[in-house]
Amino acid sequence: KPSPDTVGGSGFYQKVSFKLYDKYKVDYVTINGVKKDLSDNVWSDVNNVTPGVFGAVEGSNTIIACDVAGNCSAPLTFILDTKAPVVSIDSPANGAVVSGSVPIVITATDVNLEAYSYRIRKVNADNSNTTDPAVIEKTVTSSTGVDGATVFTWDTSALGNGRYYVYASGRDKAGNRSE
Repeated sequence: KPSPDTVGGSGFYQKVSFKLYDKYKVDYVTINGVKKDLSDNVWSDVNNVTPGVFGAVEGSNTIIACDVAGNCSAPLTFILDTKAPVVSIDSPANGAVVSGSVPIVITATDVNLEAYSYRIRKVNADNSNTTDPAVIEKTVTSSTGVDGATVFTWDTSALGNGRYYVYASGRDKAGNRSE
């Protein structure tokens, strides 16, 4: 099972550590067929597994633990994901003057995308953020990676004139974030 120093969860990790127990003593593990000898103790650890460590790769991995008697566990599959989602604001263009109903087009791409969001804030004349709360915040949860644009509508009719910034961010199932 994953240890406390694991980053991520629910099968999706940036790095993962395993705490292994076998009453006949843990002999070794294989990750994607690459053997890692262990200490032949009842408890053993496989720590900080990331792509390139112990045969692990970015994407799907399989670990199998074997004891000194030659008994092996069922395979456990886990995903290593160390790349943050790619998020962009495609519309409106930076510096655009807008009014009325404005389409906000955001593209969020990540094979393990969990959620992406946007927020709109008013800024002061000197471009510093106001202490006002965000004008609009919206988060969309995704069960699959998004590869393409999503359109939200921003109704500016109730807002005063001024400068507003649109921010977009994304988060994947391993906890990688981008803005």
